[in-house]
Amino acid sequence: MTETITVGEPEIEASNDTVAIAQAGDDEVINLFDGDTVNGVPASPSNVTLSLPVGSVVPPALTFDPATGMVGVASNAQAGTYSFEYEICDILNPTNCTVALASVTVAPALSLGLVKSDPVLTTDADGSTTITLDDVLTYTITATNTGNAPQNNVVVTDALISPTTLTCPVVEINETCVLVGTYAVTAVDVTAGQIDNTASTVSDEVTTPVTDAVSTPVETFARTPLNVTKSVRNTSVQVGDLVPYTITVTNTEDFPRMDLDIVDLAPHGFRFVDETSFLDGVALDPEVSGKELVLNDIDFAANETKTWNLVLAVGAGVNDGLHTNNA
Repeated sequence: MTETITVGEPEIEASNDTVAIAQAGDDEVINLFDGDTVNGVPASPSNVTLSLPVGSVVPPALTFDPATGMVGVASNAQAGTYSFEYEICDILNPTNCTVALASVTVAPALSLGLVKSDPVLTTDADGSTTITLDDVLTYTITATNTGNAPQNNVVVTDALISPTTLTCPVVEINETCVLVGTYAVTAVDVTAGQIDNTASTVSDEVTTPVTDAVSTPVETFARTPLNVTKSVRNTSVQVGDLVPYTITVTNTEDFPRMDLDIVDLAPHGFRFVDETSFLDGVALDPEVSGKELVLNDIDFAANETKTWNLVLAVGAGVNDGLHTNNA
């Protein structure tokens, strides 16, 4: 009597593998052995092999190691969903195979880069080849989509130049939005000795401004002295008298002068009377240190004259004779 025993093929169960969110550059997002079984035993390199069936291709955005089953995401992967079919086969019976699907969704990584280049001298007003008053500079500000997904309404802004802003409706990955504008050098820039300004960029997706700053030297010149005159209403006084003084300061340059200190040296024994100091009619008390009276950080426009009126009192210790008040 002959008995026939039929041994069936091991049952391979392969589940589709899905990762909802993965980051570009992560080389271990899913293992295709996980969740698959052979006769109820977890699949592993000891009992099955992994490969690509005919016609299946791993997308460039993904990586796949059949030996370990590991699927990763390429560092330059763009946002999107990527999938491929894989085949799992019984080692003991290589024709016993099952096909499943691996799917990975790469999350958007949104970022912008900004470069503000040094300006180009496009109009040299005095032919000096250096940056001076009334020269026209051209600035180029380049915003780049450095993320892995397109960005919408990319705005590049530089308040210093004209035009001040540019909006690009859509900027694809690695593409740019470029603002080009001009700026004429002012007397304020000459006084400062440089032009400092900052550009910025934002988009619908990147709402925190990305900035870049450039400092550009400006040719300066030797400053001429301020013209200072001082007058007194009463030239003959006695102890206890109040003596009004008028100090006139003129900026004789065609350029502003910033943050200047006006200093008055009172005669020996004279003292400043509180609340009697006015600069161009506006109350402004000086800092008092001994005989020195100082109005700090005063700005002058080009060719501007300012008048300082103040009152000193003649002290009890003042002797007869000539007393000089210097400003």
